[in-house]
Amino acid sequence: MSQEIIIKDAVKRYGDNTVIPALSADIRNGEFFTLLGPSGCGKTTLLRMIAGFNTIEGGTISFGSTVINDVPAHKRNIGMVFQDYALFPHLTVEANVRYGLKFRDVPKAEADARVDDILKVTRIDQYRDRLPEALSGGQQQRVALARAIVIHPTVLLMDEPLSNLDAKLRIEMRTVIRDIQRENGITTVYVTHDQEEALAISDRIAVMNAGVIQQIASPRAIYSRPANTFVAGFIGHSDFFRVRCEGGRVRFSESYAVAVPALRDDANGEAVAGVRPEDFCIMPPADEGPCLRAKVLKKVFLGRYINYQIAMDGCEPLESLEPIELSQDISSAAHEFFEGDEIGVTLRGDLINVYAADTGASLMKEVAAR
Repeated sequence: MSQEIIIKDAVKRYGDNTVIPALSADIRNGEFFTLLGPSGCGKTTLLRMIAGFNTIEGGTISFGSTVINDVPAHKRNIGMVFQDYALFPHLTVEANVRYGLKFRDVPKAEADARVDDILKVTRIDQYRDRLPEALSGGQQQRVALARAIVIHPTVLLMDEPLSNLDAKLRIEMRTVIRDIQRENGITTVYVTHDQEEALAISDRIAVMNAGVIQQIASPRAIYSRPANTFVAGFIGHSDFFRVRCEGGRVRFSESYAVAVPALRDDANGEAVAGVRPEDFCIMPPADEGPCLRAKVLKKVFLGRYINYQIAMDGCEPLESLEPIELSQDISSAAHEFFEGDEIGVTLRGDLINVYAADTGASLMKEVAAR
């Protein structure tokens, strides 16, 4: 039976260095919960604290109503899938999967049934007599997943399990992992730095930076209404502009402003607007109507979409290493543009986000922070 995980004011220190300061999160029973963030943000450290591989210097971690701070890792009934799979090279697929059952006093008949069932669920039944060296990366990943699930853990922990696979196989295996997790209903904590991966498989995502959770929300909420500029810049791509809020409108230049229905009533004065590449609407500059003037610097064809890198007149982008980007869906585009073309750009006020100029916190209504 799976368990809710309750993390309250958890602290991790290495000597005088505090890498996780008073972190709290509630992970729901049976959900697929992803820890997402850049390298060194503390996501793997937190996962290892849940697993019992790292000590906890403050706060509590509980499975349901039971505090597990001092419970040894081997008594927490967790399934763990490591980045390198950690398969025993001298054992067959079947023996690797069966290994964890030996220490749980599972009767032989039940162990046989469990192993047979999970080998079929993970589609590696035909490889049961092979050694790991005779398997592809995707097949080894399935063995590691089967070994973690066959013990019927209350919690499944996965640390960058797809990072060693090629792009096509990563997409295939993330679907396999999600399907198996749903079928078994195991509370799962998944660590990744891959934004697309997190958006594709998670029930909820916790975006971390410097040991602090910046936002916990569904993939759609994280993407459409980031809690701050860090989340907006880390999840996908956002172009940021210095703007001014005036009575529910956001002014990008002297001649162009857009109404933002979800803007908080108290949002007035200097602010920062975040615009996704797909939130721009492009039109030839000869078209009538208010717009922002821009010039195409670079054009990149991506199949269904064309990405343009542009320079804009009359508005002030934030200093950034990345150029301003916008995307055009060629299936519905009336015009295609080329490097050097002058264009007009408008914005959809229902899609853009606005942030405080000083703190970077969202100024939008009903942003899911937790």
